Amino acid sequence: MFRSASVVLALCATLTGPPMPAAAGAAIDPLCVSGGTPAPLAWIEKLPDGGEIHHYKVDGDTMVPEVPSEFNPLSATAEQLDTYGFPPRPTSSSALAQWEDDMANWQHTPDRGLCITNSHFRTDTPWSGHVVHRSVDTYIAVQGNFKQPYYGSSNCTDPEEGSWTGIGGYETGSLLQTGTAMRSTGKYAWYEYIDPAHPNPAIEMPSVSVHAGNRIHTYVLYQRSTGRTTFYVANNSNGTQQSVIRVLSSSYWDGMSAEAIDEAPVGADLADFDTVSWGNLQAEDLAGDWHSFGSQGTTRVSIYRVDTGHTLASPGTMTDATHFTDRFYYCQ
Repeated sequence: MFRSASVVLALCATLTGPPMPAAAGAAIDPLCVSGGTPAPLAWIEKLPDGGEIHHYKVDGDTMVPEVPSEFNPLSATAEQLDTYGFPPRPTSSSALAQWEDDMANWQHTPDRGLCITNSHFRTDTPWSGHVVHRSVDTYIAVQGNFKQPYYGSSNCTDPEEGSWTGIGGYETGSLLQTGTAMRSTGKYAWYEYIDPAHPNPAIEMPSVSVHAGNRIHTYVLYQRSTGRTTFYVANNSNGTQQSVIRVLSSSYWDGMSAEAIDEAPVGADLADFDTVSWGNLQAEDLAGDWHSFGSQGTTRVSIYRVDTGHTLASPGTMTDATHFTDRFYYCQ
């Protein structure tokens, strides 16, 4: 399978001059589909190859890479892929074919900022999907593909749904996750990181344009030596994508599990997503080796409400080592 880039670039060492503060009027004002609040742009870091790192004030320093105009992930070096927050190029032929397919429709996507939402996709919310887990820290990265569901009719008031891949959170309070969400106002990409003491809200990634039926790719990586954490969402149907990089303490990383999940955020009913078709589900271990979910043995989890007696959503079995279908039944 494939390995993460072994070289982690020291971004602060790539400055061509002093940090550039965000000029008046230069702050990015994204369209927050989630209804969230635009995050302040603090400063812009210029890189030698013409790219940039945009630094936002979101619970500390949050970095959004802006690739140079001539960048192409298919021809980029391993160091460039790591710097700009892309999934690494695989070494095995089968994994490489999937990676090249994921990157084939990539388009340069200008940074449209970040939005601080009021949604929490958290460990105390029931999940529907598949989980791989161990009794000791094992996983540092996860990736998966899914077809963005439609927002179906429902008797519930303004229900919501999120589909994501993540590391941790199965039996602990620490979780790194990224994916898409949908509510009556629209569909959007997001990421979230939490530990038991810090229930941070999900952050919208407005650069990714999300529509029903689109092919979505997600990737999360935690680098233990530095705490550098990458959240990546790409729409393989229209080529839009966004990476977000944070340096996080080890309290946010729980390497005992990796998962592919559909759920409602805390305090909301589950939106009618009909079905979500998942594929390309893989987790990376501490040695840098990638494994299909099926080869690790998965646990199926469903959303069940004791008060109504309803199973809200439940996944089917893995049809092969990397695919399953999740199905909606009730919103509450």
